[in-house]
Amino acid sequence: MIGTRRRKIVSIIIPVALLLTSFVFFNPIVPRAVALMGHSNILIVGNSGFTPANGVVSGTGTASNPYVISGWDISSSPTNICVKVENTTAYFLMENDSVSCGNVGTGIIFSGVSNARLESSIVGGSGYTLEVSSSTNITLSSDTFNGGMYGNVDVSGTTNLTVIGNTISGSGQGSGYSIRTSKHVMISGNNVRSYYGSSVSDSSNVTISNDVETASYIEGVIFIERSTNVTVSNNSVQANLSYAIWFRNSNNTVITNNRVNGGGVNGYSNWDQGIVLDSSLNFQIIGNNVTLEAVGIHLSSSTGNRVYHNNLVNNTVQAQDDQPGGNSWDNGYPSGGNYWSDYKGVDNCSGPQQNICPSPDGIGDTPYAFNSAQDNYPLMKPFAADPPTPGAFGGGGGGGRPPLRA
Repeated sequence: MIGTRRRKIVSIIIPVALLLTSFVFFNPIVPRAVALMGHSNILIVGNSGFTPANGVVSGTGTASNPYVISGWDISSSPTNICVKVENTTAYFLMENDSVSCGNVGTGIIFSGVSNARLESSIVGGSGYTLEVSSSTNITLSSDTFNGGMYGNVDVSGTTNLTVIGNTISGSGQGSGYSIRTSKHVMISGNNVRSYYGSSVSDSSNVTISNDVETASYIEGVIFIERSTNVTVSNNSVQANLSYAIWFRNSNNTVITNNRVNGGGVNGYSNWDQGIVLDSSLNFQIIGNNVTLEAVGIHLSSSTGNRVYHNNLVNNTVQAQDDQPGGNSWDNGYPSGGNYWSDYKGVDNCSGPQQNICPSPDGIGDTPYAFNSAQDNYPLMKPFAADPPTPGAFGGGGGGGRPPLRA
């Protein structure tokens, strides 16, 4: 039975080597080419607070000419909050700043803020690194967030949030990013390393793509609950003693083209799982590579889900599904199902009934069966996406195909 996500300190003795491996991941802070000027805490309340005394170096607060707060080294003394901006609607940009708060402090707080951008800055806090609440049109781009004993990027009640190209490194019992009660969220191209992983809850219209995400212990590397219309695509997810991609009580989601690697069974097999759905509906799990997990793909109390074109390789248990007939583990013929590295069948025939012989088609002649489900059209070779279409915008792929034999 799938456990409950925990935020408390877990009283399990972890080998010293594992602890060292888990925590040696912080990116070094590279010295800036231009020396920053020291600045005391910044507190902005309302649009009238955008003043030179609060670090504004240019701008008028419009979309084309935002207020700019740039070039500052901001420390926590004499309070435990370095920067706080609240109840503003003017456009503003914080860029090329260094923010560092100790004493269980918070680096930056945006509360009731609209139209803010935080770019190319280094933000640290021994408590929380960045907190955003009840805000809209927020962009975090090319920043480094580190420290965060409780959490790094903590967001609630926010609409139109973009988190792109950042490095997020947690410490202690902290998490990477935590998104709650928010909508229209794009998380893309980030490098996220933390202890308890990252989470999204009670949110809608969320995309997580092209991230590299790693977590150390028990919690899901990417954990999503009570959310809808979520897309998790093209991420590289490394799980150690944890679920890699975990959804609970969620629906209408696409999980596609992710690379999930568990690193092998290491004694805590109940937590070494790749893609997990718990009490979730109407998912499409397509084109993922899941390797070296205790359980590759696990559907628990979940129905109406489609699972196909995934490559399940060298997992101790390739898949589990406790709802007989409640989910589809292939995409019909001739599209096919999934590739299973331990499939023992042969490919001599073709057709929906696999009874046109001899006529191999790249699909196994017999189903791949496991506990309460089966893949009717298992692929004989790993699924490969189509090569990019010449001239396609952004070099996108052509959709994908099972590797049929000539």
